[in-house]
Amino acid sequence: MACDAIKSLLRNHGVACDDIHACPDLSALLQQAEFLENLKNPQARGASPPAAPPQPPDPMRTGAELCTFTEDLFRRFVHFPSEHYYIAVTLWAIHVHLYSRFKHTPRLLLRSQIGGEAKTLVLDILNQLMPAPIVYAGNITAAAVARLPNGREIPVFLLDEADNLGLWEAAFFRAMINNGYKRGANRVISGSDAGETVRQNLWAPMALACIRNLPGPIMRRSIVVDVRKASKQQIANLMEFDDADPQIKETFELLRSLAAHQQPTRRRRAAARSVVQKDCRAGCWRGRREFAGIVWYRPGNKTKRQELLGFA
Repeated sequence: MACDAIKSLLRNHGVACDDIHACPDLSALLQQAEFLENLKNPQARGASPPAAPPQPPDPMRTGAELCTFTEDLFRRFVHFPSEHYYIAVTLWAIHVHLYSRFKHTPRLLLRSQIGGEAKTLVLDILNQLMPAPIVYAGNITAAAVARLPNGREIPVFLLDEADNLGLWEAAFFRAMINNGYKRGANRVISGSDAGETVRQNLWAPMALACIRNLPGPIMRRSIVVDVRKASKQQIANLMEFDDADPQIKETFELLRSLAAHQQPTRRRRAAARSVVQKDCRAGCWRGRREFAGIVWYRPGNKTKRQELLGFA
């Protein structure tokens, strides 16, 4: 019989029956062989051919498509006073899924002049898009920021009410947030034994929301996004945020999937750095280094976006 012949041939090559059915292509081949064999049997002529296995949906293949899809999500729920801010927040969200491949992770700073201007709403959306583990807190201590990045996985910090952390007075706390933007940043403390020292990692992605400004060094190493309260007409065009929205889950899965398949080469990273160093002159938006596979910068009054690091 044709089916038995195929099984015997595959067994001779070290393939078991369980392996055959675990492989969609081989399983479909066996089903077709059984169908052709049944056609020779008059009692089985009414059998229908096996259905073709369903094809998986085509994933997004480029960084530009992912950026557009993620940017549309923010536009559904948030109004920013500038179009550039949608791009900046989108790129930072993508960057967090890739930050371990780079030397720097800029902070995202959501700033407003008064309270109640949707900074927390932006953090709520980011909370649904970040890879685990996530530390989403309205109040946090310096000790927690120092210890949490030293666990099994480095967390993503989403810190609301950062203006209440006392960073202007707490030099130690300010220094940790300021230094944690680059790979290898650490602090050294004394251990339990005399003369023993312990080195703690400080490098971790972080987004902060505050009223007015934070200390200068933190500002210079942050992507600053000014948030303003939307008008009634603008609010009418927005949707109410719901963390159960299916587009949020779909966006998260796309971010995680695309990031897992991107392998930036050393040459592409060097190209990204050279582009930024050449075009980020005085007066341009600072702190926008190579991240998320896309370099976004503003030379003069023109906004440019380049696809790099494997995002064709």
